Amino acid sequence: MYCRKCGVKLTENAKYCHRCGTPAWYEESVVPQSPSIQCTPPEMTNEQTPVVVSSTLSDGRLPQVGAAYPPQRPAKRGRKPGTTLLLSFLMFVGVFVFQIFGYVIGSMFGDTGELSATIGSAVGATCGMVALGGVSLVLPDLQAIALAFKKGWWAIFIGAALFVFGIMESFVFAPGEIVPDWPVRVLWLCALCAAIGLSEEGMFRGILLGGVLDVCGKNRQGIIMAAGISALLFGLSHVEWWSMNWLDPLQAIQAVLKMIQTGTLGFFFAALVIKGKSIWGVAILHGLSDLLIMIPSIGLLGESATVSYVNSGEDAIATIVLYLVVIAVYLPLVWSGVKMLREVPVPDRGAFHKEPR
Repeated sequence: MYCRKCGVKLTENAKYCHRCGTPAWYEESVVPQSPSIQCTPPEMTNEQTPVVVSSTLSDGRLPQVGAAYPPQRPAKRGRKPGTTLLLSFLMFVGVFVFQIFGYVIGSMFGDTGELSATIGSAVGATCGMVALGGVSLVLPDLQAIALAFKKGWWAIFIGAALFVFGIMESFVFAPGEIVPDWPVRVLWLCALCAAIGLSEEGMFRGILLGGVLDVCGKNRQGIIMAAGISALLFGLSHVEWWSMNWLDPLQAIQAVLKMIQTGTLGFFFAALVIKGKSIWGVAILHGLSDLLIMIPSIGLLGESATVSYVNSGEDAIATIVLYLVVIAVYLPLVWSGVKMLREVPVPDRGAFHKEPR
């Protein structure tokens, strides 16, 4: 043993250095020294593993002085809600470009325009939702479809009642003749209503509702307001405001009632999309309701698929009464929509919301 302080050789059992008085038990002062013996590390057992500490990062760079170890990447900025709303509006307008393109393509193959234009609109709405980041909205979801039929049975019942009323009106009250090609027209009508469901739901409950939810979906009141805004725009779109005679009070009343009638159904559809996170169930429900209403006049009697929701003359009073009745029977759907919106988790910023990562 040697004293590390003065280097004098000590006896094996020495407690102090006899020259400088340094305690021999102090391990930093007294250490084994021998010029002929080299210190070797002890053998590691199976339970021991060497620990290697590296001062470099995984890519070989040295960490910067004062930086966190390992240095964190800056968080990616999410999309602002106002930006999402603006993009949703632009996508909504862009759907009409697809509609015009579909109309032109259909005209080349002899189509009258209704089906091809609606298919083009459906394709445009689907592309718009995907472009905004709402892929989940367009993926088929069996749970969302089941929810739509579970909650929307009353809408199907109303459609069936209007189907019966249409049959009686077409063949009992004012007997008409069934067109010879009615099977082909009914098949054509099925395709048209399927395209209408996907097109209108994609535009109003997909693109527009998603943009408004990104702004308003921070709390429950905002979610309900987003559904209401979507319903209002949906109702406004079903009236040709530019072609009306506003000096005729009966036409003005019809326009307002049609907006309310369509808006009540649109609010229920919006609640279904918010709760189910998919447009497929609502699109099928929407298309089926339209099909039941259109079969008697368009499918069987061969009338035009272009429908006017505002009439004049003797038909004006009958149309007003019909709208009042339909609004009354649609009110339970509004209450059902409010109940669903009270159950959804808060916040709900929609499928287009982009959180910073």
